[in-house]
Amino acid sequence: MTRNTLRLAAVSAVAAVSIGAGASLAQASEATATARPAASSQVTLSAADARAVLADPTVSAQLTAGDTASLRAVANGTATDVQARGAVGAAAKALYNLLKTSFLMA
Repeated sequence: MTRNTLRLAAVSAVAAVSIGAGASLAQASEATATARPAASSQVTLSAADARAVLADPTVSAQLTAGDTASLRAVANGTATDVQARGAVGAAAKALYNLLKTSFLMA
């Protein structure tokens, strides 16, 4: 993979996570103070996305052991709610760190 391909993939993933979080915030801001939703929407990571993050050595180098365990659980379909939320954060954090280092090197 070239450097530009990695940058594009990282930016796309961060944008997808940001759009998902932005949609949740927009939905929350439209709710009235008296009518609160019963459940909040959450950004989730699919098993294919988790496998893609784990398969890329550049991205997976940014992960801690706990992050890797959460992503593996999502990839295998055995993740708890806590692990699923942790996997989203881990992927976003790894891609953000990768973006920081790639822009500093450029």
